[in-house]
Amino acid sequence: MMTKERVYELDRLVSEAIIDCEKLDDLVDSHILEFWRGAKMIVDELKIEMGTVDTVCPIGNPLRDVI
Repeated sequence: MMTKERVYELDRLVSEAIIDCEKLDDLVDSHILEFWRGAKMIVDELKIEMGTVDTVCPIGNPLRDVI
């Protein structure tokens, strides 16, 4: 079962992966960045389902695509 803590940990890990890919833009294939953005969308859906959507994720970056 996905607990609130696990969802936040996934959110943190995926957000950090996106940040790292954006920093290494010249070295990272765009397909890899798109993969992590898709993973972020799934994590955001999990957060919505669990009712844990915030305006800021745990590492302090604004969540994207939050309604």
